[in-house]
Amino acid sequence: RIALHKTETPMLPIALKAGLWGLLSGSALIIGALFGYFLKIPQRLVAGTMAFGSGVLISALSFDLMDEAYKSGGFDSTAIGYVTGALIYTIANILVSRAGAKHRKRSKLFSTLAMHKFFSLHLTSILKKMIAFF
Repeated sequence: RIALHKTETPMLPIALKAGLWGLLSGSALIIGALFGYFLKIPQRLVAGTMAFGSGVLISALSFDLMDEAYKSGGFDSTAIGYVTGALIYTIANILVSRAGAKHRKRSKLFSTLAMHKFFSLHLTSILKKMIAFF
């Protein structure tokens, strides 16, 4: 046998590696929020991007999460969990809209509310992940 000598590269601890990957993937949210906050993006582009994102989320839910839930819990548990999650999301959306979120498009007019748009993107992302988990 011929021994191949590889140059050894220092390995990062797994926690640090996971943290760096998380920082990299999370930075896309911040970069996108900065683009949206400082640039005037056409409404059609925003609508198309949001439609694509919702399609990806539904696809991930359908193919990955639903399949795993079905394999581990069966059809009944999966269907109940899926429908319950959709109902909770819909009811929460209605409650938030009634509490004043229906005026969120006008937030740029108020200087104190303008920064909330930047942070609401992060909160929305967390809520979507929580709903997808359940």
